[in-house]
Amino acid sequence: ENQGNLAPATKLMEESLAMQRRLWGNRPHPDLAEALNELAFLLYQEGDYARTESLLRESLAMKQKLLGDKHPEIAVAYNNLAMVLHDKGDLKDAEAMYRKSLEMHREIEGDTHPEYARTLSNLAYVLYDEGNVRGALDAARQVLDIYQKNFPEGHPDYAATYAGMGGWLLELGELDEAESMMMKGLEMRRAVLGNDHPDVANSLVQLGMLDIATKRYQPALDSAREAEHIYAASLPKDHWRRAMARAIEGAALTGVGKLAEAGPLVTESYEIISHDNGALSVYVRAARRYVQQFYLTSDKPEEAAKYADVAEVSQQR
Repeated sequence: ENQGNLAPATKLMEESLAMQRRLWGNRPHPDLAEALNELAFLLYQEGDYARTESLLRESLAMKQKLLGDKHPEIAVAYNNLAMVLHDKGDLKDAEAMYRKSLEMHREIEGDTHPEYARTLSNLAYVLYDEGNVRGALDAARQVLDIYQKNFPEGHPDYAATYAGMGGWLLELGELDEAESMMMKGLEMRRAVLGNDHPDVANSLVQLGMLDIATKRYQPALDSAREAEHIYAASLPKDHWRRAMARAIEGAALTGVGKLAEAGPLVTESYEIISHDNGALSVYVRAARRYVQQFYLTSDKPEEAAKYADVAEVSQQR
């Protein structure tokens, strides 16, 4: 939806880059490297990851000639390239680039610097997407430790870390610590962003999933409905995040025996979530479980079995 708005800016940056190329030819120059980065940023926002990667690699090579192999800008360049590779699904290459960035940050600024922590946080999400949930959690714990050395407790960077850790702990079945992390993240997001921010809704959805897992259906229902209300202000009804809030609402209604209300919520929501490539795989699995549980509770084991046997489609963020 942003592509139409970005198109004029992208056209201008294409022209600016062409001018820089005419001016400097094949010679490395900071202005040319910056033009490459600026166009790459716009193309990234448009979802053109192939061209973004190409431009960032060209910029990185140019900066290495200008600055040498060990410089903060090179560390940032590795991090930016890793982000694009991650979004493309090239997880091994993304991990390798993040590790190069981390090593450079460690050598230049030390391993307690906030930039080191932010790159490590990015690496944690790659590890998670590779299936290494424990590794992701360990990395996030290091991030949290570095933040505590650098920032007061209310700093915005904490909230995302708490939220990520909460979700991963839930997947590992470590429910008490998961709840603690989720509550910290939610409280911080409410304090910093306000009660109507989409990130608050994201935290409420996490808590709703936890409450379903621990059979606390009324709190799950409250969280799901508040999340859906928040999302409704900025997302269309068929967006997978809104659908996930409704899936949790349906699962909670299943839990309290209100099957007539629960059925459409869990089945329609799962259809939306399972067909959206942007939906996180953990939410796809949860939504499918909610449909399965609905049919089991409705004494329809044959229908439930259809959802138990569906092959998981790994969908990345």
